[in-house]
Amino acid sequence: MKDVRIKEPIEKLVEALTKHYGLEIKEMITLDPLLPCTEEFAVEWRNNNMICYLLRALYPEFENQSPEGVGICQLALARQIPLCDIRTDVAIALTKYARERLQINEPVILIMTDGPFIVIAIATKRIHQ
Repeated sequence: MKDVRIKEPIEKLVEALTKHYGLEIKEMITLDPLLPCTEEFAVEWRNNNMICYLLRALYPEFENQSPEGVGICQLALARQIPLCDIRTDVAIALTKYARERLQINEPVILIMTDGPFIVIAIATKRIHQ
C-alpha cells in the first residue's frame, strides 16, 4: 500500500495552471512541512536528484560532496524555500538541475504554496504543432 499516492490539491492546481499556460511539467516535488521529522518522511539525496541541487545551494558544506542517502526533514527544507521573493541560489540550483539532469535548455521553474504545502516544479514550454 506504500506505493499508492493521492495527489494533493496543490499538485492538481499546478497541473491545471501549467496546462493553461502551455507548459509541461517534467519533474515536481511536494513538501509537506506538517509531516513528522523522521527518517520515514525525510526527502533524500539520491542519484543527484533535485534535492541534491537544493541542498548544495542552501547548505555550502554540501557544495563539493555527494553524500548519497542524506535526508532532510521536509519542514527544514520548506523553511529554506522562500514564499515571496525567490532566493537567487535556489533559482540557480533549480535551473542548473534542469539543464544538467533533465536536459532542458530553457526551464520554467515553479514554486507554489497552498496552506502548508510547497510545490517545486520544473516545466518546459509545449511545442505546438
